[in-house]
Amino acid sequence: MSNIRVAVRVRPLSNKEQEDGSQEIVQVNENVVRIENIKVRGVPEFGDTARARARDFTFDHVYDSVQGNAPCASQAQASNPLGPWAEAGNHLEVFGDRKQVPRSCDCVSCPTQHHRTFQPEVCQAIYDVYEDEMWATPQTEDEWRPVAEGFGDRWNFPHCCGAIDGKHVAIKKPPKSGSLYYNYKGFFSIVMLAVVDSNYKFIWVDVGSPGSCSDADIFNRSRLEPGLREGTIGLPQPDSLPNDDRDTPYNMVGDDAFPLRQYMLKPYPHRHLARDERIFNYRCSRARRVVENAFGILANRFISLLTTLGMRPSTVTKTVMACMTLHNLMRTRYPNIQYADLDREDEQGQFIAGAWRDQAVLEDVQAAGNEPRLTGPGKELRAYLKNYFCSPAGSVPWSSMILVHRFSTMRSAGLTPACSRTGRQALARHTQ
Repeated sequence: MSNIRVAVRVRPLSNKEQEDGSQEIVQVNENVVRIENIKVRGVPEFGDTARARARDFTFDHVYDSVQGNAPCASQAQASNPLGPWAEAGNHLEVFGDRKQVPRSCDCVSCPTQHHRTFQPEVCQAIYDVYEDEMWATPQTEDEWRPVAEGFGDRWNFPHCCGAIDGKHVAIKKPPKSGSLYYNYKGFFSIVMLAVVDSNYKFIWVDVGSPGSCSDADIFNRSRLEPGLREGTIGLPQPDSLPNDDRDTPYNMVGDDAFPLRQYMLKPYPHRHLARDERIFNYRCSRARRVVENAFGILANRFISLLTTLGMRPSTVTKTVMACMTLHNLMRTRYPNIQYADLDREDEQGQFIAGAWRDQAVLEDVQAAGNEPRLTGPGKELRAYLKNYFCSPAGSVPWSSMILVHRFSTMRSAGLTPACSRTGRQALARHTQ
């Protein structure tokens, strides 16, 4: 892979972009591209440092589309240093634009079948080059502990080793596939099931299952489920929670699609919940939110994942894996690039939706028809954590204020029938 070279051309703003008041955020100086992050203007967490406002990226070749401190070149001229494939106009536009396959330059023709051959090769190369660095899934207790510490320190959910969820990637119907790839949302797709750490990085994925499969189906057929169940993936041995003296198992968190086990926790059903159950759900949702945000910023960065990809499922799988690899690369090297797009909380713990939620999002995967069976040990662990989160040892000072605010908001909006018997019972449980 020593012959890999990267050329970048910075195009000018279009007439429409200028009319819409778009701002230029890219500066070029020889082979260095500086990108200003205007989304963090006025965000207190970033302060006023130059590193927060802009980042520099160095490439093998950089071309500007207007005269400046770099060579001025057309798109065709900029592709020449990369060799025959680039001279034919090939580039990985599928990652960052609403195109189903890479297209050729306007002034150079290239057969479509060459594009379809080229793209999976490049996607596979991206994954192969960064696999060891970006997909080092924890295998030992020493490797899992930092993941659990991240969830405990950042999201107040100790002993959590990852948040798991699944999303659909839309595709055209593969030939002779019947309804295999047809999902409950009414389109054809493949599924990506992923586990995310506290820093929005993917640490385990299963990509390529047909869209007709549910989260639970894919999870149960994966190597992750028996690894968790049999204790062979290296999770730390049970030990005490902070300020506690009882050994508690390490686990992951998911939604209602997953089974409640000692190694997999999920929220209480959202009906007639007592105050301590609401607090557990709040704490669990804070941990689970990282996987939703990871998928959100993945799709926000590689918006082709929000389109219908007209490729074979195997090629779509390679494309998704390449996108997730580059996502991990950006989270590792430039973790604050999309900070303003993420969900966050204010000083009172109030939820502030990230900018990615205002855009199109990936579709959730359907839960299994029958809810996965609950187990005694799983229910016991969830009940113990529920009590722990409500005790002085494990509580956070803002959780009660959050619940009161949410309940008051629902009541004022007419969502809580306080005048009914059920509403009075719910209110009584909430205020206990």
